[in-house]
Amino acid sequence: MKQFLSILFCCLCVQTLVAQYKVQILPRLSPDKKVYQKIGYTESEITYGSPKVKGRKVWGGLVPYDELWRSGANEATTIRFSDEVEIENKLLPAGKYALFMIPRKNDKWTIVFNKVSDQWGAYSYDPNEDQLRIEVLPRTSTRFYEELTYQFEQINFHFARIVFNWESIELSFEIETEFEENLKRLTEQEISESPENIHWVIYLQAAEFLVSENRNSDQYFKWLNKSEELSRQVDETSWNHQYYPIQFIKGHLYWTIANAYANEKDYRSSLKYIDMLKDIKGEVTFYNWENEAEGIDQKVKEWQSML
Repeated sequence: MKQFLSILFCCLCVQTLVAQYKVQILPRLSPDKKVYQKIGYTESEITYGSPKVKGRKVWGGLVPYDELWRSGANEATTIRFSDEVEIENKLLPAGKYALFMIPRKNDKWTIVFNKVSDQWGAYSYDPNEDQLRIEVLPRTSTRFYEELTYQFEQINFHFARIVFNWESIELSFEIETEFEENLKRLTEQEISESPENIHWVIYLQAAEFLVSENRNSDQYFKWLNKSEELSRQVDETSWNHQYYPIQFIKGHLYWTIANAYANEKDYRSSLKYIDMLKDIKGEVTFYNWENEAEGIDQKVKEWQSML
């Protein structure tokens, strides 16, 4: 009986000690950090522990080459996307992933997106749970980074780059979002929830970005044609000027259509819509207010020279 009680007491003591060391009272030496970026409509987030160099040899020392690494400190680094994205031209479904790396000396590193996001370090890593692997060549950074950092460099609404820096190494990989599919979905949603007399404005706004990027001409001409058709049906006397004066927006529409035709090298049609834009009368017109900022007269000269 005494032996049993002694064993029980020891077990309870061990459980108590284990419980004590699960409690985080002091701040972590490698503090938790989080970086967030919205790329177009897609939410992107990285959560990681940020260790310091502290005079140590990092690559090939603290972090061995050719071994799986948690890409930070403490729990495994995680990365989350609210929509499906392409990482270096490879599809990654929406979700939250553990982000691992396999550093290599004088060669490409392997970046691993593992479906088990909640794990400590890489100790319970299961390669069967990998969703995606990519190969990225690191480079020597332009300065020394004492603390490990991640950051997003946003290029535009549908494209960004994740940049990793620590010690003298910089590594980055590209993200492309499903911006156009989200734009279509949200455009139709906005149309279904908005008053009919501003539907033409919604179609204009949706088309403008694609025109400026010269992406998916079939889609942006479809939206612009619909916008122009609906604009003729608007009752100008009941127009709510909180949406800008209606003549200003019509000028914006004609300018966008002119640029759409210029993308197709149909400069005669572009100049036709420029004439329509200039014919709009009123104190506040798109041509009067935006000529210099948009370079309308300069574009007209360029398009005329193309005929």
